[in-house]
Amino acid sequence: MAKPKRRTAAQLFAAMSREYEIADAASEETRATLNEVSPDEAVRLAEDLCDRALASRNEEARERVGFTCLWTLSNATKRLPAKYDPLISSFGDMDELRDVYAKLTPARAAAILAREGRDHTRLDRVFQLVDLAPEALERLIEHYRKREELGYFVGNSRLTKHAKTSKRIAAIIKKVTREARAAEKKRPKPPPPPPKVAPLEFVDPAFVGVDQVAHFDDVALAQWRAAASSFFVGNVRTPKAYLAKLAANGMESFDGMMCVWTVKRDGVHAYDLWMVWIDNGVVFPANEPKRAGVYLIQGDWQATDSSAASEQLERDFAASAPSDLWGG
Repeated sequence: MAKPKRRTAAQLFAAMSREYEIADAASEETRATLNEVSPDEAVRLAEDLCDRALASRNEEARERVGFTCLWTLSNATKRLPAKYDPLISSFGDMDELRDVYAKLTPARAAAILAREGRDHTRLDRVFQLVDLAPEALERLIEHYRKREELGYFVGNSRLTKHAKTSKRIAAIIKKVTREARAAEKKRPKPPPPPPKVAPLEFVDPAFVGVDQVAHFDDVALAQWRAAASSFFVGNVRTPKAYLAKLAANGMESFDGMMCVWTVKRDGVHAYDLWMVWIDNGVVFPANEPKRAGVYLIQGDWQATDSSAASEQLERDFAASAPSDLWGG
């Protein structure tokens, strides 16, 4: 079977400049090609791709060509030409990256690492390489000092490891750690958040038995009926009907007791809450028979509809209600 025709540098670079999956595949294809051909051919292909990348404005393609091809060029020379510095990043195989950075002057390596490290998402990669150019660490500390973000350098395991073999890095880390801790002590502590003020106040809980319903006024009776009906999900009009439903469900009159709360807003009686069976409740505007826009079901406050007023009422009750609503 004939081998597939090898793509040209122009075709490979065009693929690297496209969407991620295709570009990634093109990068792998390029790497395989560089390993298959003779050293001279590999250098020519790598140079061609790098020159195309330098002429491109596609930053992702430039970076991809850099970590795919520069290792080949670094192996072929004692000093990697400075024109390729814009293609060097902190991405790629770490061992290959170290080989590439080793073929730079310390000043060039420090400049590139300082450039990379200004993006804090790349700091971990930079910290793995910074032993090759400790000056980069000093530049980055200066950059992050201005932003009051020296914490990136304190206690970092990568830097701690380098400090064991580099006296210069050890001194840098010791100094920045001391500075960061001093700055932290001087930094004024933020004021504590103001205490949350519940918008509603729940007062005067009172238990109401079925035998008291006969003495209710019209409003209280209407509220009781709505609460009783919500308990059984059906229309309950009289104490007799309520007792019958309790009995049919294996309960006694005591089980039909309710706990009624007065709910205030800004010190004014605003709502009546009728608690039914510990964790369910029906809410009414104060002294009104029509239900309000919120109710309690199994301990969870819910708006009765999607209106802004009902949803706000749900938030107010959820933020204000005591944890125990069955008698307080």
